[in-house]
Amino acid sequence: MKKSCYLILLNFLFLCVACSPPQPFNSPKLDLPKKFKYYNNFTSQWNCSYWWKDFNDPELDFLISQALKKNYDLRLISEKIIEVQQIFRQARARRFPWLSLSGEASTIHFNTSSGSSSAFTTGVLPGAIPTMPSTSSKDHIEEYNLSLMASYEIDFWNKLSSAEKAAKWSLIATKWNREIVVNTLTAEVATQYFKYIYLTKKLKLLKERLKLLKKELNFLKSRYTKGEISAILLKRKKIEYLKILSTIPVLEKEQEATLQILSVLIGSFKEVKIKNKNKDLPETLVDLPDYMPSDLLKRRPDVKRAEALLRSAYAGYASAWAERFPSFSLTAGGGFISNEFKNFLSGDNLFWRLAAGITAPIFNAGFFKAKTKAAYSKYKQAEIEYAKTVLNAFWEVERCLLNEEKLKNELKVKKKLFYETEDLAKCVKLRYEKGVATIIDVIEAEISVIDAKISLLDVKFALLTNRIALYRALGGGTKLCKEK
Repeated sequence: MKKSCYLILLNFLFLCVACSPPQPFNSPKLDLPKKFKYYNNFTSQWNCSYWWKDFNDPELDFLISQALKKNYDLRLISEKIIEVQQIFRQARARRFPWLSLSGEASTIHFNTSSGSSSAFTTGVLPGAIPTMPSTSSKDHIEEYNLSLMASYEIDFWNKLSSAEKAAKWSLIATKWNREIVVNTLTAEVATQYFKYIYLTKKLKLLKERLKLLKKELNFLKSRYTKGEISAILLKRKKIEYLKILSTIPVLEKEQEATLQILSVLIGSFKEVKIKNKNKDLPETLVDLPDYMPSDLLKRRPDVKRAEALLRSAYAGYASAWAERFPSFSLTAGGGFISNEFKNFLSGDNLFWRLAAGITAPIFNAGFFKAKTKAAYSKYKQAEIEYAKTVLNAFWEVERCLLNEEKLKNELKVKKKLFYETEDLAKCVKLRYEKGVATIIDVIEAEISVIDAKISLLDVKFALLTNRIALYRALGGGTKLCKEK
């Protein structure tokens, strides 16, 4: 009989071991190009600690510092980290022995006249050690017990350790999610701040253009009354004037909306006030570093988060796989049992117990098998999501680098256009002073200069916001340089 039991147990263990466990995790290999297509080797050093300090703007630095302290999305994710941290501690706690204290005080009363008995129990704590009532000539029996129990599950299949790893990588993913919020927040604050300056400058130029158009319109009206020009020319100028006039309220509304967005970003119910409204946009941008391979993408917060979620999903799959097999447990305990309270803690009433147990799933209608397949599918989804995140990150950087290259070329052309327009305005003014050109020619030349300034301002702002997007696409700067 004993031999047959041993054979059954050995066959059972052999079948368990024969089922190959999940292999150790390996990061998916992606066929990334070694470098970016539109990246040129710049020579200057890049301040990678805090990229926004490259703009050398104290007011921007102050706004970003306020946002990092008070932004509600950042505060929310910080609390989320605490929640996930406690979930990780719960998963980790399952790998250690658990101790529990239980006690019970009870009394059983007998009805001696009818031969029946009634009982009631007081001070009951769960997990008490059951006792058998002793025979006595008394009309009641008292029982007291106090025990300390220890239980421990042997992690034979790495079920608990895999669950702990899943929780740990989920915590790491949540921390990287905070870095994503920081990266997005700093970029958005900088974008909105420079947008406000850009709109301020553009509104100023448009109002100057509007004054010149009004001045030209008055001269044209005078000439029209004299019959020197047609009504069509006058109508065209009126339409041009009204178009500019209608644009100004739209830009003013957008300017106020920018301040409101900044107020939300820094977590303030008071509208942000920009002190120096007449400052110019940064003229030059700091060059990117010499060392910028495409492998930098793997250090972006969103890529790091995707990798952590992938590792968490794989550990979850390993834990689900282990649930299909027997679990082994050890239980030990000891305490005191007595029928009299005064002798309750004496050495004669001391007891102890030791037990080993095994729990194996026999029939569950495919529950654990389905759970394992679902966990594996979740892992494959995370693997696809990781590859997708890296791919999107690569093309996001490529797009920013392409935009920077093309915008720099456009900026050169716009500067030449501005200088040529400015020279033309000077020539027309000289001709007017000599009596060769009319005042209308002078006004038209001045309007052309303002148009060239606006066009140049648009390109500068586009180049600036694209650089901020590039900083964001590269994951900011702090994490990149620390890992490098």
